[in-house]
Amino acid sequence: MFPGAHLTSATPLQPQTRIFRDACAGCHGDPSATSDYGASFYPHVPQFAVTSPRKPDWQLFWIVRNGVRYSGMSAWDGQWHNDKAESDDHIWKVVTFLSRLDSLPPAVNAEWHKKSQP
Repeated sequence: MFPGAHLTSATPLQPQTRIFRDACAGCHGDPSATSDYGASFYPHVPQFAVTSPRKPDWQLFWIVRNGVRYSGMSAWDGQWHNDKAESDDHIWKVVTFLSRLDSLPPAVNAEWHKKSQP
């Protein structure tokens, strides 16, 4: 089953934005800045605020869940409270957000471009 299939264009994306900022932006950057840390890896970590991912949702899910061998992208399977179901839910939320970066609703786009608070 494709867990992301239940998501619609009306699905609120603010929670996904927060998950990305908390778990991904350290390496993948955000609109306020690219990640110097992510740039230090080889291969370089994609900066999604600069270039949105162009992979299907299922493939993004697989990459986030399983990681990428011989790179800095670790597997996020079971990372949230050591709970695979909760981790899969968070991963699908991030994938949903990433796959819609080029067409975010105005309110979500404003949230995405808001400066993160230290």
